[in-house]
Amino acid sequence: MGLDAWARFRKPGETEEDEIHFVEEWRKHHRLHNWMEALHQARLKPAPKSKLFEFTAIEDAAAEILATIRDPLNLGGLKELSLAALKSLSGHASYYDGPLDLSGLDSLSLECAGILVENHEGELVLGLKEVSLEMAEVLVKHSGFLELKEEVSLSNDAAKILLSRAPNVRINNPIDPDHRDRFRNSATITKEIAFKYLSRMRRLREAFRIERMHLETSISYPPPPPHDSGAAEGADPPLKTLPLSSLHPSSPESNEVQDREDEIVEIEYFAHIEEVAASILAQTDECLDLYGITELSDEAARHFSQHQGALDLSGLQKLSEIAARHLANHQGEIYLPEELEHGVNAGTACFVKKESLHSAEKHENKLLTVDIAKVFVSRAEPFYRVEVTADEIKDLSLAISGEILSPKAHEFFFEEDFNDKEYLEAYKNYYKEMDLFFIKQSSDLLEKGYQVFYKSSW
Repeated sequence: MGLDAWARFRKPGETEEDEIHFVEEWRKHHRLHNWMEALHQARLKPAPKSKLFEFTAIEDAAAEILATIRDPLNLGGLKELSLAALKSLSGHASYYDGPLDLSGLDSLSLECAGILVENHEGELVLGLKEVSLEMAEVLVKHSGFLELKEEVSLSNDAAKILLSRAPNVRINNPIDPDHRDRFRNSATITKEIAFKYLSRMRRLREAFRIERMHLETSISYPPPPPHDSGAAEGADPPLKTLPLSSLHPSSPESNEVQDREDEIVEIEYFAHIEEVAASILAQTDECLDLYGITELSDEAARHFSQHQGALDLSGLQKLSEIAARHLANHQGEIYLPEELEHGVNAGTACFVKKESLHSAEKHENKLLTVDIAKVFVSRAEPFYRVEVTADEIKDLSLAISGEILSPKAHEFFFEEDFNDKEYLEAYKNYYKEMDLFFIKQSSDLLEKGYQVFYKSSW
């Protein structure tokens, strides 16, 4: 749950679609953390004993219930699905197109594949062992990201069709070595792709500058670190960066960018990255969403250590100790797999993710029933919307009266702290007024018998 919030109300008996906004968006001070934590903890039920991916079968009604969850669904343990269950799950839609993982299914009929492709718009993960030409023609129509997670056999024609949507189609382990190389190359961020991405970022930045004159007038890229000629023997050599001046209008890269100016260059679904591409991307201070990257060379990690924006590498599956030491020097926010975070912070991680921990073969047969599904839904819902009571509104009023904002005591929502002086000043000048408005409007609505809901963007 983030600090950016919305407030909505409705009459008892109405649905979420009937709700009306009375505060479109406002940002709370982070020291209201304790109030937000208490609000959500009061709604949470005990966690289920099993993880979703541990279930090997699912009731039709349970699938219908789970499909309402706005979070990613990891159902990779399921070995089979009824047509009714598949239809329900195909309608699942999570925030930010999070994945529906059905990687335990090693085969699908063309009819079932068509249902998934037509109805599911987000990321889709399957475990097909074989992809025919006809199946490839169905899968390629998927509008979101598609991943085939297990070892898979496919013909040259099927591979060619799926490669046409790279990198939005990822085949992790083709049996044919030639296919393996082609799919790896199609999922690699090259120098040209990095140039296109930064060029687009520049154009977006310029558009924002024109729209909002108070934004900075041009993008500023930090220079590469200076070479210390007196460095100790054995120290790392200076970073070799490809200068952004290569984007001069006369350069081939720039000409290609101009020719395809309207092309949207997304980098989050690529699994690999060339070292020279890492050196290019590291020169921007923009957030880099690289959560699709599964491995990172030592030199690429060294380049990213110089990046000064937020860096998302949460999809890494392996990392050397040397690379971890480099990433430990990154000065901005960095997002990594849970198994890796502590080691990188200490600069001593050697990491290989064991996918088999989530494999269906590791779990006994378990049926995901309606009652279990209801528990998962009840725990997910409070993290994106909660109904507030009059007592909770009163507690919020007490928390902000006289600007008495309790320092956060736990890490329930946020790991980082903010600059108190800066945020408190902004809170006093604007956001506190929005909180007071929320309190008054909520109190009035509750007295009149309405239901009031507090909702966050993430």
